[in-house]
Amino acid sequence: MNKYTELKDNPDEIIFKYIMGISCKEISVQFDVSEKFVSNILTKHGIPKRTAKETNLTRYGYSTSGSKFQQIETEEDFYFLGYILADGCISGGRLMITINQKDKYILKKLQSYLGMVSQHGYGEREVYDKRTGKFYSSASLTVKDESLVKNLGNLGIIPRKSAQETIKNSLCKYNRHFWRGVVDGDGHIYISKQRSILALVGSEDVVQSFIAFCIQEVGLETSRVKSSKQYKNCTLFKVQLTGNDARNVAKYLY
Repeated sequence: MNKYTELKDNPDEIIFKYIMGISCKEISVQFDVSEKFVSNILTKHGIPKRTAKETNLTRYGYSTSGSKFQQIETEEDFYFLGYILADGCISGGRLMITINQKDKYILKKLQSYLGMVSQHGYGEREVYDKRTGKFYSSASLTVKDESLVKNLGNLGIIPRKSAQETIKNSLCKYNRHFWRGVVDGDGHIYISKQRSILALVGSEDVVQSFIAFCIQEVGLETSRVKSSKQYKNCTLFKVQLTGNDARNVAKYLY
């Protein structure tokens, strides 16, 4: 009796493993059979297949709404797209974001926006910064969702995007919610009576687009001169607004 015949006659272990949350693919590897064979056994014995949402919840400990970023329409859509463009990283089919713990409320809002049904994927830890020689408290979020990663890829957020970011959705270029997200991710704001600064670091396309946004939407009279610097193996660009320019842009964004 070969293994296929034996498993067909005694399918209880396969059924039990699937009910306990193990995927068809993982079961097929354990029994050295095809994934289709496992699926056929479940179908034959009336075992209902898990939905994509249930699969993510079982496999990763959370589930998300895979429809996010298919279309960019709401204030939240624009904001989080800008924030992910600035601070997000795509690797291994995952969206990963690591930030200073003082800004962790943004990750909490992102979890809610994505419709995550558990807090799995979120973590906090101490990170050593080689540039400063100091430790800082970080908060991170890792989201494994094929639909989400695909949708973000269609909008230009792809693996190894550092210093290569482009704004593919033309609706974003003059949308203040989008730029508020970008500035929250890669910007710096200091506003006081004595001194006001608003700075943004990013790819040349992002920085140049931000300058164009400020000129058209806020009414800056002259374009800002962007500066560049080498960081690791890439070139980053920076624009810095001061005085009334900084205050007016900050007021418009926030």
